[in-house]
Amino acid sequence: MRLKKKQFLYVRLAGELREKMKNGEIGPGEFLPSEHELCEQYGASRFSVRKALDQLVEEGWIVRRAGQGSKVADRSDAASVRANSLTVFATSPSFYADLGMPLIIEKFEREHPGATVRLLKLPNHAYWDYIRTLGSGEMRPDLLFVTQSQYAAIRQSEAFADLNPIVSQQSNRIYPKLLRHFTEDFAVKAAPVSFSPVVLAYDARLFREYGVPEPASGWTFDDVQHAAELLTRDTNGDGVNDLYGLSFPASVQRWPVFAMQRGRSLRAMLEQPESLRDTLGLLHRLLYRTRTALLLPRGLPHDTHPFFRGKTAMTLTTVLELAGWRSLDRAFEPSIAPLALGPHRGTMLTMNGWMVPKEAPNRRLAETFVKFSLRTDVQEAVARSAGMLSVLKSVNDDAFGRTEAERMGVHDFGLAGCTFLEEELADRRQAEALDREMSLYWLGLESPDELLARLSQAGSGRLL
Repeated sequence: MRLKKKQFLYVRLAGELREKMKNGEIGPGEFLPSEHELCEQYGASRFSVRKALDQLVEEGWIVRRAGQGSKVADRSDAASVRANSLTVFATSPSFYADLGMPLIIEKFEREHPGATVRLLKLPNHAYWDYIRTLGSGEMRPDLLFVTQSQYAAIRQSEAFADLNPIVSQQSNRIYPKLLRHFTEDFAVKAAPVSFSPVVLAYDARLFREYGVPEPASGWTFDDVQHAAELLTRDTNGDGVNDLYGLSFPASVQRWPVFAMQRGRSLRAMLEQPESLRDTLGLLHRLLYRTRTALLLPRGLPHDTHPFFRGKTAMTLTTVLELAGWRSLDRAFEPSIAPLALGPHRGTMLTMNGWMVPKEAPNRRLAETFVKFSLRTDVQEAVARSAGMLSVLKSVNDDAFGRTEAERMGVHDFGLAGCTFLEEELADRRQAEALDREMSLYWLGLESPDELLARLSQAGSGRLL
């Protein structure tokens, strides 16, 4: 039998083998065909076969016997394996899933002998679709790792456990804004495990090379603009700038920080597009008049980011993204500047959290894992080893220091001035619509006035 070429071939193979065990075609105590035989029989690669067998081991259907192969588990085998196995579905790509989670899993398995944690990464653009597809079969998750946007997109939060008893021991140490965002009717539907503000990173090497003073306390937007002008250069003499002072993406998760620091909220901008005028004029000037800023394309691979390649001296990014860059081969250590893009202080937040389905096969172990991940020593290990922010303010103060915490905007327990995109928008489709409407503007093919005129015609001054 040959499996059709579709995504998650190993999932389909596991399903075929599971059915044979269910209907008794392969009975308890019997051995499955060898890996080589399974490759031949199903037209699958050895990698897919091994992943399918790993999945069946995690689910308790089979047990491995060294030198013998994979045997269908009897009742005692299956109960023992499943009771100590935790299946985690994580959004991907995610720097936290790649760099932070392995640290937590390693410590958890070391402190819980016999427990195993299996991490399955699912594409973030269709996360809930994959959850529904995989969760409707035998492969049900015990624990979900989600972003705040994915949390906001779910319409069936009643299917998830209240984690208030799990986070209660640390609730007075977790930034309250993070907990509130995941709380519905006094029930904590997701436990925050890490978060990040949008920050202004800079390459100190370039500042030193061209004699530009590095960012310091009291930095203003005039200083940012002046530094950007001095650092924008034609370094190879071909008449075209190949080094820019500043860069940022055309993302609704980034550029609104310019408006926030001018006292504008994203909600107000959508309701009254005219309030965007000063921000749009500023960005247009930086990109297409002074040409001291570079607009970053969507979907840019991290290892080709101009900042990572030394082609832009400052960039709007997140602490999570910086941690990811630090994990790559690099020629410099990114630094964080005061976020001075206007007279007001404020930035946007992203966050990751855990959700436990009420019908999770191993709910108790999942809740134990969530509680473990919020322990002070575990949060500190991730902060110090991976460079990622903790949801505990005390850990950030110790791991990063007061000055760095202030530059990241996380020194205040209330996270004053920080906001989630979902707090500003009733429907994420508003953000998607705004992105679409601004396409010509970002390309430099539409002036701020032309964009505003068009936005103002959308529904009596409202974008949607």
